[in-house]
Amino acid sequence: EKPCLVAVYVSKEKASHFGHETNPDAWSLITNTTVQCEGYFKRTHVPLESLGRNLTDGNYDERLMIKPGQTMSFYVMMNDPLLRYTITKNFGEVYSSTDHLLLYEGTGVGDWWGGEKGGVLYRPRTWDGAIRYELIHSLEGIHEPVEEPDEEP
Repeated sequence: EKPCLVAVYVSKEKASHFGHETNPDAWSLITNTTVQCEGYFKRTHVPLESLGRNLTDGNYDERLMIKPGQTMSFYVMMNDPLLRYTITKNFGEVYSSTDHLLLYEGTGVGDWWGGEKGGVLYRPRTWDGAIRYELIHSLEGIHEPVEEPDEEP
């Protein structure tokens, strides 16, 4: 257990991360903070208190809103190699899902933005974290909270 810096980015375009892993201009910074890293096989909470908030009338960050059928990519960085992922076999395939989300096998990136010349990319990988989300039925503030699952998707 120790403090560690974590930065979370979201793709500027509602699209796959593929081809953008080493391009910082393709991403918007959502949070950049120090958290208490809990260590291997323990969950570390990363608050997504948006920087430079772009909020709708319902107080949601528009950069984090996904409509049915849209794709969104996240890029999570830490200053220590404490973020874990799993080596998988089917890049671009669904590895987990809920009634509302499909999570795909993607890319692990070594070093900041893939290192010199973007040569530190590992495929396929899956993120070993949990995702909290809410269903928003309208922008008038009517929403249905979704509880964090006991098991990660």
